[in-house]
Amino acid sequence: MSVSTQDLLNFWRDGIPHLHIHPADADALRSNNHQFDLRVGVGAWMGPISTAEVVLLYLNGGLSNPEQVVKASLDPETREEMVRTLQGSAPLFSFKTDSDGREWTTARLGQFGVTYDSAATKVAFVNLMPYKSRTGSEDTHMVPLLKSSRLVRQWAHDTLFPEARRGDRVVVCMRSAALWALRTGGKEGVALYAPQVTRGGFMHHGPMREEIARAVRARVFGLPPSEKVAS
Repeated sequence: MSVSTQDLLNFWRDGIPHLHIHPADADALRSNNHQFDLRVGVGAWMGPISTAEVVLLYLNGGLSNPEQVVKASLDPETREEMVRTLQGSAPLFSFKTDSDGREWTTARLGQFGVTYDSAATKVAFVNLMPYKSRTGSEDTHMVPLLKSSRLVRQWAHDTLFPEARRGDRVVVCMRSAALWALRTGGKEGVALYAPQVTRGGFMHHGPMREEIARAVRARVFGLPPSEKVAS
């Protein structure tokens, strides 16, 4: 059965009361070794996944400062923001209690020539695994075991990738293209990209980086495609 965006949102509706573990993942998380820090809130996506003009695909959320993120996850205002995010139309996180998260997001957006504020309602970050860890590559064995990961990947192939191929959205795979079942260095259709990237989620310099940055800016700012992005 094809997975729509609404199907994905309906699935995560069951995760809203918990915010740390989706019930459908509980057995897999309990029965397998992993490095996820389940004290922090889930990070299935960030930004308006339902309407985003640009979707950036990642492996999972990082934890450079776990205690700060744990503290933020317990903050009532942050938890309300997490609930709104899982409902599918909220802008990028405010990061009022997580300065590292704001800095990380701003840096990744900068490579496209896009600011945090301009991207807030236009860009979504989507993770293959919704649980944060220091090194996501140590937990890739969990992808086929987590129902949340299987579902988001099916959604990507059933709904998101066809939208990008048609040019309805710009989709850029910024980590782990193979796990998303995309070819590294490839482009499909109008706007489905899987550029060469660093482990930190920055595109390698070259013609594809310039093309992607122009496409992202055109969606966020409505600029002509020929507009150059800053290095």
